[in-house]
Amino acid sequence: MKAKLVTRAATAFACTVTLVATASPAHCDANSYLAYLNSHGTRVMAFDDATKVSYGLHACEMLHAGMTPDQIAAGLSPSDVRGIVDAAQHELCPDTLH
Repeated sequence: MKAKLVTRAATAFACTVTLVATASPAHCDANSYLAYLNSHGTRVMAFDDATKVSYGLHACEMLHAGMTPDQIAAGLSPSDVRGIVDAAQHELCPDTLH
């Protein structure tokens, strides 16, 4: 129970920091992002949900900096980076969808 509370607090803090730093619309739904990853079978090499959310928020930062989803996904990773970017765009930073 305590670990779940800490994870939710960390997620809320990360969303708040990202929203303030990027001045993006107030849309940061970690739960729907995690559900999107799970429902699409996206492989994410992370020990906990807070880390998975941080990957999505980082993808949003890179998108806001001008990178394309393909550029972000081009790096080598044991995770499904394209799936992470898709989930982030749909659930954390939909303003990056064109």
